[in-house]
Amino acid sequence: MNCPCCGKRLTVKALNTQVEVNGRKVVGTRTCQNCGAISGTVSLGDSYSIVKPFMTCEDVPMAQTIYFDFKTLGSQGIGRRHGWFDPKTRLVVQAG
Repeated sequence: MNCPCCGKRLTVKALNTQVEVNGRKVVGTRTCQNCGAISGTVSLGDSYSIVKPFMTCEDVPMAQTIYFDFKTLGSQGIGRRHGWFDPKTRLVVQAG
């Protein structure tokens, strides 16, 4: 499996790494060892615990952002959330 951001092959370690939020590991997530992108298949609520569903009003330099790409399952079925977010505030900087 390749990273959706940089295209590098994800290592076994990356595939077995889960994102941790408030001391809880979010099952179904993985982090690219090369670029730090977060991806995976999670519930819509779990995706909101990693990246809030709101845009930031701040001008965050792209070098300080992290790419995210989630396949989500919510009340309206299967969806996708992807873009860049600020890891300090967990707010979306750029969607899609």
